[in-house]
Amino acid sequence: MFLLATATAPGGGKNVLAALEAIDPFGGAQIMQSFVLPKFKDSFDTEKGISDQEKKAEFEEKLELVKNFFR
Repeated sequence: MFLLATATAPGGGKNVLAALEAIDPFGGAQIMQSFVLPKFKDSFDTEKGISDQEKKAEFEEKLELVKNFFR
């Protein structure tokens, strides 16, 4: 499972993500990666995607790891 969270605040939903990471394994989920995108309105463009270059690189790296698992 690749968990994603975002919010308009600087925390980006990291508390919600942390709660999911804590309980999902009890349901049998295998969490492979997680990603938080803070300040959604400032960090995401509907046409270009993630506009924060550091967060974009982090997301792409984690996504590639998950994709490679299924190859």
